[in-house]
Amino acid sequence: MLMTDRLNVIQSPAPKRPIKRDFDSETSPLAIQAKFDRLWLSDKEQFDPYRNSLEKERLQRTWSLLQRHIDPAGKTAVDLGCGYGALATKLSQQGATVHAVDVSNNALKHLKQPDGIPIKLIQACMPKTVLADDFYDIVLSTELIAYLPPKEERLYFAELSRVVKANGFVISSTALDIHTEGALQRFAALVETEFQVTEWVLSYHAWFLRLLDFLKAPHRFAKGSKDASYRKIEINKRRFLGQKWFQINTTPLLGAFWSVFQHLTHPLVKALEKQQKPLLYIEKMCRFFSAENGISHATFIGKRHPLWQTTETEALAITPKHKKQVWE
Repeated sequence: MLMTDRLNVIQSPAPKRPIKRDFDSETSPLAIQAKFDRLWLSDKEQFDPYRNSLEKERLQRTWSLLQRHIDPAGKTAVDLGCGYGALATKLSQQGATVHAVDVSNNALKHLKQPDGIPIKLIQACMPKTVLADDFYDIVLSTELIAYLPPKEERLYFAELSRVVKANGFVISSTALDIHTEGALQRFAALVETEFQVTEWVLSYHAWFLRLLDFLKAPHRFAKGSKDASYRKIEINKRRFLGQKWFQINTTPLLGAFWSVFQHLTHPLVKALEKQQKPLLYIEKMCRFFSAENGISHATFIGKRHPLWQTTETEALAITPKHKKQVWE
Protein backbone atom coordinates (compact mmCIF):
# COMPACT_ATOMS: atom_id res chain seq x y z
CA MET A 1 0.00 0.00 0.00
CA LEU A 2 1.25 3.44 -0.82
CA MET A 3 1.99 5.84 2.00
CA THR A 4 -0.46 8.72 2.28
CA ASP A 5 -0.60 12.04 4.08
CA ARG A 6 -3.12 13.15 6.71
CA LEU A 7 -5.70 14.39 4.26
CA ASN A 8 -5.32 11.27 2.11
CA VAL A 9 -5.13 13.16 -1.15
CA ILE A 10 -3.49 11.76 -4.23
CA GLN A 11 -0.62 13.86 -5.49
CA SER A 12 -1.58 14.69 -9.06
CA PRO A 13 0.09 15.24 -11.38
CA ALA A 14 3.51 15.66 -9.72
CA PRO A 15 5.49 15.51 -7.53
CA LYS A 16 4.65 12.14 -6.00
CA ARG A 17 5.18 13.25 -2.41
CA PRO A 18 3.96 16.44 -0.71
CA ILE A 19 6.43 19.30 -0.67
CA LYS A 20 7.75 19.98 2.82
CA ARG A 21 7.87 23.68 3.44
CA ASP A 22 9.57 24.66 6.65
CA PHE A 23 11.11 28.06 7.10
CA ASP A 24 14.48 27.43 5.47
CA SER A 25 16.17 28.28 2.20
CA GLU A 26 15.39 24.96 0.52
CA THR A 27 11.65 25.24 1.14
CA SER A 28 11.12 28.95 0.63
CA PRO A 29 8.64 30.23 -2.01
CA LEU A 30 11.59 30.83 -4.34
CA ALA A 31 12.70 27.22 -3.94
CA ILE A 32 9.16 25.98 -4.59
CA GLN A 33 9.00 28.16 -7.70
CA ALA A 34 12.31 26.79 -8.94
CA LYS A 35 11.16 23.22 -8.40
CA PHE A 36 7.95 23.66 -10.37
CA ASP A 37 9.74 25.61 -13.08
CA ARG A 38 12.00 22.59 -13.56
CA LEU A 39 8.99 20.25 -13.67
CA TRP A 40 7.39 22.39 -16.37
CA LEU A 41 10.60 22.38 -18.40
CA SER A 42 11.19 18.63 -18.06
CA ASP A 43 7.62 17.39 -18.67
CA LYS A 44 4.91 20.00 -19.06
CA GLU A 45 2.43 17.39 -20.32
CA GLN A 46 2.03 16.06 -16.77
CA PHE A 47 0.09 19.25 -15.97
CA ASP A 48 -2.14 19.09 -19.08
CA PRO A 49 -5.82 18.71 -18.02
CA TYR A 50 -6.57 17.23 -21.44
CA ARG A 51 -3.95 14.51 -21.22
CA ASN A 52 -6.38 11.65 -20.56
CA SER A 53 -10.08 10.81 -20.22
CA LEU A 54 -10.02 11.04 -16.42
CA GLU A 55 -8.61 14.58 -16.34
CA LYS A 56 -10.95 15.68 -19.14
CA GLU A 57 -13.96 14.41 -17.20
CA ARG A 58 -12.86 16.24 -14.04
CA LEU A 59 -12.43 19.46 -15.99
CA GLN A 60 -15.82 19.10 -17.64
CA ARG A 61 -17.59 18.42 -14.34
CA THR A 62 -15.93 21.40 -12.67
CA TRP A 63 -16.98 23.72 -15.47
CA SER A 64 -20.55 22.37 -15.48
CA LEU A 65 -20.75 22.88 -11.71
CA LEU A 66 -19.65 26.50 -12.04
CA GLN A 67 -22.15 27.23 -14.80
CA ARG A 68 -25.03 25.80 -12.78
CA HIS A 69 -24.53 28.42 -10.08
CA ILE A 70 -23.03 31.56 -11.60
CA ASP A 71 -22.85 33.39 -14.92
CA PRO A 72 -19.20 34.42 -15.47
CA ALA A 73 -20.10 37.39 -17.71
CA GLY A 74 -19.03 40.65 -16.09
CA LYS A 75 -17.59 38.90 -13.03
CA THR A 76 -14.08 39.15 -11.59
CA ALA A 77 -12.45 35.73 -11.26
CA VAL A 78 -9.14 34.21 -10.15
CA ASP A 79 -7.70 30.77 -10.88
CA LEU A 80 -5.26 29.85 -8.10
CA GLY A 81 -2.77 27.24 -9.24
CA CYS A 82 -3.93 27.74 -12.81
CA GLY A 83 -1.40 25.45 -14.52
CA TYR A 84 -2.34 25.26 -18.19
CA GLY A 85 -5.12 27.76 -17.50
CA ALA A 86 -7.95 25.73 -19.05
CA LEU A 87 -10.56 27.07 -16.63
CA ALA A 88 -9.12 30.58 -16.65
CA THR A 89 -9.41 30.60 -20.43
CA LYS A 90 -13.02 29.39 -20.34
CA LEU A 91 -13.94 32.10 -17.83
CA SER A 92 -12.31 34.76 -19.97
CA GLN A 93 -14.14 33.55 -23.06
CA GLN A 94 -17.42 33.81 -21.14
CA GLY A 95 -16.83 37.49 -20.37
CA ALA A 96 -15.15 37.40 -16.96
CA THR A 97 -12.17 39.53 -15.95
CA VAL A 98 -9.64 36.84 -15.05
CA HIS A 99 -6.47 36.71 -12.97
CA ALA A 100 -4.38 33.52 -13.35
CA VAL A 101 -2.06 32.69 -10.44
CA ASP A 102 0.66 30.04 -10.33
CA VAL A 103 3.92 29.52 -8.48
CA SER A 104 5.73 28.66 -11.72
CA ASN A 105 6.62 31.33 -14.24
CA ASN A 106 6.96 28.59 -16.85
CA ALA A 107 3.34 27.62 -16.22
CA LEU A 108 2.21 31.20 -16.78
CA LYS A 109 4.23 31.38 -20.01
CA HIS A 110 2.42 28.32 -21.37
CA LEU A 111 -1.03 29.71 -20.59
CA LYS A 112 -2.77 30.27 -23.91
CA GLN A 113 -4.85 33.43 -23.73
CA PRO A 114 -7.89 33.93 -25.97
CA ASP A 115 -7.37 36.36 -28.83
CA GLY A 116 -8.21 39.89 -27.77
CA ILE A 117 -9.16 38.81 -24.22
CA PRO A 118 -6.18 39.38 -21.90
CA ILE A 119 -5.75 37.40 -18.71
CA LYS A 120 -3.71 39.00 -15.94
CA LEU A 121 -0.85 36.65 -14.98
CA ILE A 122 0.35 36.67 -11.35
CA GLN A 123 3.26 34.68 -9.93
CA ALA A 124 2.51 33.76 -6.30
CA CYS A 125 2.96 30.85 -3.91
CA MET A 126 -0.05 29.47 -2.08
CA PRO A 127 -1.36 29.57 0.58
CA LYS A 128 -0.09 33.12 1.09
CA THR A 129 -0.58 35.55 -1.77
CA VAL A 130 -0.72 39.33 -2.15
CA LEU A 131 -4.18 39.32 -3.72
CA ALA A 132 -6.68 41.87 -2.43
CA ASP A 133 -9.25 41.05 0.25
CA ASP A 134 -12.91 40.49 -0.75
CA PHE A 135 -12.10 41.11 -4.40
CA TYR A 136 -13.30 38.19 -6.54
CA ASP A 137 -16.77 37.02 -7.53
CA ILE A 138 -15.35 33.63 -8.52
CA VAL A 139 -12.38 31.88 -6.90
CA LEU A 140 -11.16 28.69 -8.56
CA SER A 141 -8.52 26.39 -7.10
CA THR A 142 -8.48 22.86 -8.45
CA GLU A 143 -6.09 20.01 -7.62
CA LEU A 144 -3.84 22.30 -5.57
CA ILE A 145 -4.28 21.28 -1.93
CA ALA A 146 -2.53 17.95 -2.62
CA TYR A 147 0.77 19.79 -2.94
CA LEU A 148 0.55 21.42 0.50
CA PRO A 149 1.79 19.92 3.77
CA PRO A 150 -0.91 19.20 6.39
CA LYS A 151 -0.03 22.26 8.45
CA GLU A 152 -0.99 24.53 5.54
CA GLU A 153 -4.34 22.94 4.62
CA ARG A 154 -6.33 25.25 6.90
CA LEU A 155 -4.33 28.24 5.64
CA TYR A 156 -5.22 27.22 2.09
CA PHE A 157 -8.96 27.46 2.73
CA ALA A 158 -8.49 30.62 4.78
CA GLU A 159 -6.79 32.20 1.76
CA LEU A 160 -9.65 31.22 -0.54
CA SER A 161 -12.08 32.74 1.95
CA ARG A 162 -10.04 35.93 2.25
CA VAL A 163 -9.99 36.81 -1.44
CA VAL A 164 -13.60 35.96 -2.35
CA LYS A 165 -16.41 38.49 -1.96
CA ALA A 166 -19.04 37.92 0.69
CA ASN A 167 -21.56 36.83 -1.95
CA GLY A 168 -18.98 35.27 -4.29
CA PHE A 169 -18.43 31.60 -5.07
CA VAL A 170 -15.45 29.36 -4.39
CA ILE A 171 -14.86 26.19 -6.42
CA SER A 172 -12.17 23.79 -5.25
CA SER A 173 -11.36 20.14 -5.85
CA THR A 174 -8.97 17.34 -5.02
CA ALA A 175 -8.32 13.71 -5.81
CA LEU A 176 -8.92 11.39 -2.84
CA ASP A 177 -6.89 8.38 -1.78
CA ILE A 178 -8.94 5.33 -2.77
CA HIS A 179 -6.90 3.08 -0.48
CA THR A 180 -8.06 4.61 2.81
CA GLU A 181 -11.39 5.33 4.48
CA GLY A 182 -12.69 8.74 5.46
CA ALA A 183 -10.75 10.81 2.91
CA LEU A 184 -13.87 12.65 1.75
CA GLN A 185 -14.97 13.31 5.33
CA ARG A 186 -11.60 14.84 6.19
CA PHE A 187 -11.65 17.03 3.12
CA ALA A 188 -15.25 18.11 3.83
CA ALA A 189 -14.37 18.96 7.44
CA LEU A 190 -11.61 21.28 6.23
CA VAL A 191 -13.92 22.89 3.67
CA GLU A 192 -16.62 23.55 6.24
CA THR A 193 -14.25 25.51 8.47
CA GLU A 194 -14.56 28.38 5.98
CA PHE A 195 -17.43 27.68 3.59
CA GLN A 196 -21.08 26.79 3.34
CA VAL A 197 -21.17 24.21 0.57
CA THR A 198 -23.82 24.76 -2.09
CA GLU A 199 -23.16 21.56 -4.05
CA TRP A 200 -20.75 18.64 -4.11
CA VAL A 201 -19.76 16.80 -7.28
CA LEU A 202 -18.28 13.37 -6.56
CA SER A 203 -16.54 11.06 -9.01
CA TYR A 204 -16.59 7.29 -8.53
CA HIS A 205 -13.48 6.19 -10.37
CA ALA A 206 -11.91 3.90 -7.76
CA TRP A 207 -12.44 0.79 -9.90
CA PHE A 208 -11.05 2.54 -12.97
CA LEU A 209 -7.94 3.66 -11.09
CA ARG A 210 -7.36 0.19 -9.64
CA LEU A 211 -7.70 -1.34 -13.09
CA LEU A 212 -5.16 1.09 -14.54
CA ASP A 213 -2.79 0.46 -11.64
CA PHE A 214 -3.07 -3.29 -12.20
CA LEU A 215 -2.38 -2.98 -15.94
CA LYS A 216 0.59 -0.65 -15.32
CA ALA A 217 2.24 -3.02 -12.83
CA PRO A 218 4.26 -4.94 -15.48
CA HIS A 219 5.83 -1.67 -16.64
CA ARG A 220 6.75 -0.73 -13.06
CA PHE A 221 8.28 -4.14 -12.39
CA ALA A 222 10.22 -4.11 -15.67
CA LYS A 223 11.56 -0.62 -15.01
CA GLY A 224 12.42 -1.47 -11.40
CA SER A 225 14.48 -4.46 -12.51
CA LYS A 226 16.63 -2.22 -14.73
CA ASP A 227 16.73 1.06 -12.79
CA ALA A 228 18.12 0.75 -9.26
CA SER A 229 17.26 4.31 -8.20
CA TYR A 230 13.67 3.95 -9.41
CA ARG A 231 13.41 0.59 -7.58
CA LYS A 232 14.59 2.17 -4.34
CA ILE A 233 12.12 5.05 -4.60
CA GLU A 234 9.18 2.72 -5.30
CA ILE A 235 10.11 0.38 -2.44
CA ASN A 236 10.30 3.31 0.01
CA LYS A 237 6.81 4.43 -1.05
CA ARG A 238 5.37 1.08 0.05
CA ARG A 239 4.89 -0.68 3.34
CA PHE A 240 5.22 -4.23 4.66
CA LEU A 241 3.96 -6.77 2.10
CA GLY A 242 3.86 -4.12 -0.62
CA GLN A 243 7.60 -3.58 -0.27
CA LYS A 244 8.32 -7.33 -0.38
CA TRP A 245 6.06 -7.83 -3.39
CA PHE A 246 7.84 -5.10 -5.35
CA GLN A 247 11.26 -6.44 -4.39
CA ILE A 248 10.40 -9.95 -5.61
CA ASN A 249 8.90 -8.81 -8.91
CA THR A 250 11.88 -6.57 -9.74
CA THR A 251 14.49 -9.30 -9.46
CA PRO A 252 16.36 -9.92 -12.74
CA LEU A 253 14.45 -13.13 -13.54
CA LEU A 254 10.93 -11.81 -12.98
CA GLY A 255 11.93 -8.43 -14.38
CA ALA A 256 12.74 -10.10 -17.71
CA PHE A 257 9.31 -11.73 -17.73
CA TRP A 258 7.52 -8.44 -17.02
CA SER A 259 9.58 -6.69 -19.72
CA VAL A 260 7.92 -8.96 -22.26
CA PHE A 261 4.46 -9.02 -20.66
CA GLN A 262 4.21 -5.20 -20.52
CA HIS A 263 3.85 -5.14 -24.32
CA LEU A 264 0.47 -6.85 -23.90
CA THR A 265 -0.87 -4.52 -21.20
CA HIS A 266 0.45 -1.23 -22.61
CA PRO A 267 -2.13 -0.99 -25.47
CA LEU A 268 -4.96 -1.63 -22.98
CA VAL A 269 -3.69 1.16 -20.73
CA LYS A 270 -3.53 3.62 -23.63
CA ALA A 271 -7.01 2.69 -24.82
CA LEU A 272 -8.53 3.14 -21.36
CA GLU A 273 -6.77 6.46 -20.81
CA LYS A 274 -8.03 7.91 -24.08
CA GLN A 275 -11.61 6.65 -24.25
CA GLN A 276 -14.39 8.36 -22.29
CA LYS A 277 -17.02 5.61 -22.63
CA PRO A 278 -15.14 2.90 -20.66
CA LEU A 279 -14.43 5.43 -17.92
CA LEU A 280 -18.10 6.36 -17.53
CA TYR A 281 -19.31 2.74 -17.80
CA ILE A 282 -16.92 1.53 -15.10
CA GLU A 283 -17.92 4.52 -12.94
CA LYS A 284 -21.59 3.50 -13.09
CA MET A 285 -20.74 0.01 -11.85
CA CYS A 286 -18.43 1.40 -9.16
CA ARG A 287 -21.09 3.79 -7.88
CA PHE A 288 -23.72 1.04 -7.77
CA PHE A 289 -21.64 -1.67 -6.08
CA SER A 290 -19.14 0.34 -4.00
CA ALA A 291 -21.17 3.47 -3.15
CA GLU A 292 -19.09 5.89 -1.07
CA ASN A 293 -16.12 3.49 -1.03
CA GLY A 294 -15.74 4.13 -4.74
CA ILE A 295 -15.32 7.92 -4.46
CA SER A 296 -12.02 9.05 -5.96
CA HIS A 297 -12.45 12.79 -6.46
CA ALA A 298 -14.45 15.64 -4.94
CA THR A 299 -15.34 19.11 -6.15
CA PHE A 300 -17.42 21.65 -4.25
CA ILE A 301 -18.89 25.07 -4.85
CA GLY A 302 -19.85 27.27 -1.94
CA LYS A 303 -19.80 30.63 -0.23
CA ARG A 304 -17.80 31.69 2.78
CA HIS A 305 -19.47 31.64 6.17
CA PRO A 306 -21.01 34.99 7.14
CA LEU A 307 -19.31 36.80 10.00
CA TRP A 308 -22.55 36.60 11.97
CA GLN A 309 -24.89 33.64 11.78
CA THR A 310 -28.35 34.18 13.23
CA THR A 311 -29.65 31.23 15.22
CA GLU A 312 -33.30 30.18 15.18
CA THR A 313 -33.79 31.55 18.71
CA GLU A 314 -32.23 34.88 17.74
CA ALA A 315 -34.37 35.06 14.62
CA LEU A 316 -37.51 34.67 16.71
CA ALA A 317 -36.30 37.29 19.16
CA ILE A 318 -35.77 39.93 16.49
CA THR A 319 -38.92 39.20 14.48
CA PRO A 320 -41.04 42.40 14.51
CA LYS A 321 -44.27 41.96 16.45
CA HIS A 322 -47.61 43.23 15.26
CA LYS A 323 -49.50 45.56 17.56
CA LYS A 324 -51.89 42.84 18.71
CA GLN A 325 -49.01 40.51 19.51
CA VAL A 326 -47.27 43.14 21.63
CA TRP A 327 -50.30 43.75 23.77
CA GLU A 328 -51.00 40.09 24.12
